[in-house]
Amino acid sequence: MEWNLTDNPEDPKEFFVYVLPRNREAYHLQYALVRTALSRGTFAAECSAWAVAGNEPVGVALMVGKPATLVVGVMEQWRRRGIGAALVRAVCDKVRRAGAKALAVRSVSSANTAAVRLLESVGFVGAATGGLRMRRALGGTLPPYTVASNHVLRTLREGEAAAYVALINACFPESRAWTEEDFHREFSPAHSLAYERIFVVVREGELAGTASAWEADWGEGPAGLLHWVGVRSVHRGQGLGEVLSARVLAELATRGYREAWLNTSRDREAAGRLYRRLGFVEHRELYDYRLAL
Repeated sequence: MEWNLTDNPEDPKEFFVYVLPRNREAYHLQYALVRTALSRGTFAAECSAWAVAGNEPVGVALMVGKPATLVVGVMEQWRRRGIGAALVRAVCDKVRRAGAKALAVRSVSSANTAAVRLLESVGFVGAATGGLRMRRALGGTLPPYTVASNHVLRTLREGEAAAYVALINACFPESRAWTEEDFHREFSPAHSLAYERIFVVVREGELAGTASAWEADWGEGPAGLLHWVGVRSVHRGQGLGEVLSARVLAELATRGYREAWLNTSRDREAAGRLYRRLGFVEHRELYDYRLAL
């Protein structure tokens, strides 16, 4: 069956859901961005493009967000037929006529090989953002953990939200300061008993470090997540980050997860060395792509 480009469909949201019925880890960020834009009607329909085969949607290229960025999706069984490239060229023509000098695609996962192949084939140039996702299996032997006698390793207790927020702010001073509202938003009590998943090391009554045995779902079922690993600067160099991370791996394995994942930055070199020592390997890096028009 032949395919062709078409005008803006009557229901862009349903069109997109038909083309990409599942939110997958490889394009999770783009998927979430598009779903939000379609739900709110904030995508640029006049600069987007659509592909059909008969009456069946097979591909879409949307301009979403501010600043506007391109998101392209083609049904798996229709890939490698030039549809993605045709959609990109159609969007290029539209945004060029609108006066744009460049076209951007942001936060592309290196694991999304179809998107990387498409973008590079039409001349986009990628630049690494430093955003890494790493993973390791939880079967077999896991790293051991012990703490010094003057430290206590335990889970966070109810009533310690303010102390935890202060710990996070001390561990990550480069980030926006957290509030207790951020804590409750990040660790919803309805999410598998949040306090039982947050581990802390306590020294002389002070929370010295933390790591969480959290969970993520990027469209392919729940995955174990090593989350929010941090140690106060005054307590670094004592192996607390490794102890906490190893404790989380044991917890995730006990809860039945087959893998542990984590997100970090290539700029956090010490953290990267720690995670590799614990058996994590790099799964993907995020790239921003740009095409001069």
